Amino acid sequence: MKKEENSVIIYGGKDKEWVQQFTKHVGALANDTTIKGKTSIDVFCLESQQPCVVNNFWKKVESLFVTKMHEKNNTVTQQVEKLLSYKNE
Repeated sequence: MKKEENSVIIYGGKDKEWVQQFTKHVGALANDTTIKGKTSIDVFCLESQQPCVVNNFWKKVESLFVTKMHEKNNTVTQQVEKLLSYKNE
């Protein structure tokens, strides 16, 4: 039996219309019955969170990067570094 894959989609931004459209489409994707059973999709919209939740999210991402930054060839390190590049977008 193949193991179910997990995906996390984190999104937000300054363009409110884009965020609304993305929310609509990502909700449809997460509920797509052809995907369920094969992939679990967790959706996290930064725009719908309180500022303290968003700040804590970025602090934890930064902390994870600091603990992993000595592992330059690590896939997790590279993904966290890329995520941090979106912090101010």
